[in-house]
Parts: sequence; structure tokens; C-alpha cells
Amino acid sequence: MKPRYVVLGTDFTDYVDAAYSEFRRMDDVFVAPFRTEGLTTEVSAGRRLRHTAGKLLRGRPTTADTLWQDLGRNWAGTFLFFECDWGQERSYLERLRSCYPKARLVMYVLNPIYSMNGYLKQRIDAVADLYDLIVTCTQRDAERFGWSYFPLCYSPLPEAELALLGDPLPPSDICFLGQTKTREEQAWQVYQTMRAAGLTCDFVLVGEGDMGVGAELAAGERHEAPGFARRDTFMPYREYLRHVLASRCLLEITVSAAPYATLRTMEAVTYGRKLLTGNPAIAGEDYFDPTSMRVLSAFGGTEEDASFVREPCEIVPSVAVRERFSPRRLLEFVG
Repeated sequence: MKPRYVVLGTDFTDYVDAAYSEFRRMDDVFVAPFRTEGLTTEVSAGRRLRHTAGKLLRGRPTTADTLWQDLGRNWAGTFLFFECDWGQERSYLERLRSCYPKARLVMYVLNPIYSMNGYLKQRIDAVADLYDLIVTCTQRDAERFGWSYFPLCYSPLPEAELALLGDPLPPSDICFLGQTKTREEQAWQVYQTMRAAGLTCDFVLVGEGDMGVGAELAAGERHEAPGFARRDTFMPYREYLRHVLASRCLLEITVSAAPYATLRTMEAVTYGRKLLTGNPAIAGEDYFDPTSMRVLSAFGGTEEDASFVREPCEIVPSVAVRERFSPRRLLEFVG
């Protein structure tokens, strides 16, 4: 059976690959993997098409095959591009348009457009005329640029895949993963509040930078704070999930208010964890559950925040809430 949707670019980051893993379990979806050894952004569009065809043809020879020969020129499905280089390469998109005149091309923009990544908007503008629909996960950008809005999605990893993550980590009351540069000072203050309340912390700061903790920790002692670790290298998302599964509560520190469901929010809902967040916008969302979600009372947290983390709570998200974040809803939206 030919797929109704061909999804491209979910493997451009490992968290997107995990969050949208449900696509790989849908009968009407083909996820076209482009992260293949020897295949680079310099390769011609035609070779990319032949590579994709090889995957679609389940191993049949691809010497003369092209994607359109497999799907058929009259294929009227949807190509859904996540925010990736191939969805911003005009020659590749024109080739798809030529091969599949009845197909729809849709782009899903996963990152908010800020001044620091304005180049992304420029690249999207350069190919916007080739798309039938451009969708963003942020309402602000939808209003600013005339795009459609659909929130981020999230699908839990299957139990079998979770079992491959490795042995469980020691349990913690609250865990956090964030970048050193933008979140470290607040993370340290919340850590101190939680530790003073007798809670077990599992905080990991990624990247180089000053801890900003003054005289509390001497330079040679910075890595010795129990449950406050630092690493210079990126933490793979599936490794981070081990920390999530070992903790009762997730801490989210945001640079600014985010009026949409963030990744931390969806992780908490999906895996049945509490959420302590610095994002005040979440309180106005219809999925906000005050028994399992709380907005930080102060920059560094308070005793009330620590009490929220400590209080036992059985979290059973409704089917409606889980389905709200399902990638299937995104497919239904784009048509």
C-alpha cells in the first residue's frame, strides 16, 4: 500500500526523532531517512530521490529508480517537511513538484523565529511559493508571518525501546537539563532551595560557563555538588529520558514565557511526571493540571515549590490530553 504521507526531516535532531517516533508505527506514513552515511547536502536532488526510493522499495535495486516511479506520477499524498535543509532547498522542492504535480508540500517549523535565527525565516521565504502550507508551532509567528499554527506533538517511546535505554538511574525527586549559558544561575538557586528542603536533585548543565554561584563553591569544587553535574558535550535525548524516567518531577526553566506546550510539558504529561516550570503562560492552557503542574513562585523557588515536588501525586493524564499531543493530529491538520 502506498503511503498517504511522506515525512522528511524528523531525524535532523534526536529529540524530534523520538518525539515523532509514532510516525514510524503508522501504516499510512513513510518516514524518509536522509541521515545516511555518504549522503550530504551537496548531493544532487536526483540522487536524494533515488536514495529515498531505495528505502520505499524495501531494498530493491535503485540504479534507475526514482521516487516518482515508486509512488506514481498521480500520487496525491502529502510531503511533510520538518524544519530541515532539504525542505529549504529550492532545486529539490522543484523536482518534487515536477514528479508529483498532484501532491501537497507542507513545511512544519519547529523553532520560534527570533532575531538570532532570522536566517531561518529568510530561507523559508526563499521557497515559500513552492509550498501549499507552512505551519509553525508558535502562535506568535503564525500571526506575524501569515502561517498556520499547530502546537508541537509528542509520542512516547514504545516499552521495548525504553527497555533499550539501559539500566535505571538512581531515583530523584526533581531533574533538570539545560544549557549553562542561559539557565545556570536560576538552576543553581532552585537546586539550593530543593536541597534545603531535603529533596534529591538530578540537575545536569550542558556547556561551558561560569556557575555564577559566588563564594559558595570554589573553582575546584564545582563538580562536587551532589546532584548538580556539568558536562561540556551535548546529551543525547534518549539518554536524557533515563533521567526523566528516574525522577518524580521535571524542572523547566524558560528564557521567556512560551504560550504553547513545550517539550518539558509534553514529557511530563506523557511519562506521568510532575512539572515545575518557569513558564507562567502554561497556567492558562486547558491541559494545565494544578495537582501535577506548578509555576515557580520565585526565581530560585520557594518552600511552597519544594512542598509541591515532595507531595505524592498519582498522575493519570486523560486520553484526551494524550491525544492532544499525538502526531496523528498534525497529519489530520495538514490534510
